[in-house]
Amino acid sequence: MGVKDIAIDAEERVWVAHNYGVSVFDGNDWTLYDEETSDLSSFFTEAIAIDDEGKIWVAHNYGVSVFDGNNWTNYGSGSKSDVEVKALRQAKDIAIDNQNRIWIVTSARGVSVFDGSGWKTYTRANSGLIGGRGEVIACDAQGRVWVGTDWELAVFDGNQWLTYTQATSGLADNGIRTITFIGDGPSSFPLPREAQPGSVSGKITSQEEPVVGAEINICWEISWPLFFGPTPCKGEVYKAVTDSEGQFSIVNIPPGAYKLAIRIMEGEEEKWHTGGGIGGVPGTVHIISGEETRLDKLSIEK
Repeated sequence: MGVKDIAIDAEERVWVAHNYGVSVFDGNDWTLYDEETSDLSSFFTEAIAIDDEGKIWVAHNYGVSVFDGNNWTNYGSGSKSDVEVKALRQAKDIAIDNQNRIWIVTSARGVSVFDGSGWKTYTRANSGLIGGRGEVIACDAQGRVWVGTDWELAVFDGNQWLTYTQATSGLADNGIRTITFIGDGPSSFPLPREAQPGSVSGKITSQEEPVVGAEINICWEISWPLFFGPTPCKGEVYKAVTDSEGQFSIVNIPPGAYKLAIRIMEGEEEKWHTGGGIGGVPGTVHIISGEETRLDKLSIEK
């Protein structure tokens, strides 16, 4: 079945999020909620939590759904969405704070919070988040929100985000998979150290020959396959062009997890290659504080 998460409500019923939707056990029987038997908008669920009113909140690939005991309400995207919130796509984990607000971390679209009336989203563009792939979210008894990604540990105290990595703290690993607290959580914690910029360099080839004049774009988010403008990159873009040997170098990049897009010209036709591990183009490029990231296996097809 692929069980992803478990929660127990005030009536001691067991709620299970799994690859086929959500199931609940009342002590005698199991009831399944999926796309065919209910208004749940996706059966690819990832996490489940129960708020102070007993409502069941479920994170899934289309966003977030909530069950009030009778009906499902869907936030996100997809054919069954009641309220469209694109930032909730690929919801990965869910947590509820001491004010009964619902917090969601997604795989690629930051952190969102629901206060009972609407959603607010924190991304790399509007907060201190570095922008790694979301893995886990938790709320401590003091109301702070803790987020783990594949590149950072982030803490929100209600006013600002603080982000911790190996480069800015004593973390042994940037990839955070789970978070738990002793008591109410730490009474205080040090500010992260200032991170130094990093760089990226590499060589682009096609059929083992260097690609000359290719434009490399490094950015925090990519619109693909449809985009408007000169580049599929969103936000600040760090660029370089390959030399006669197919080599490139980009310096002074803030540490973090970035996307990569490569533009080549075939005659007068423009062709873009983006990440995902296809054709030797990585889905994510990690820029490390004070270090050079080397990409030596960028092979593309013309």
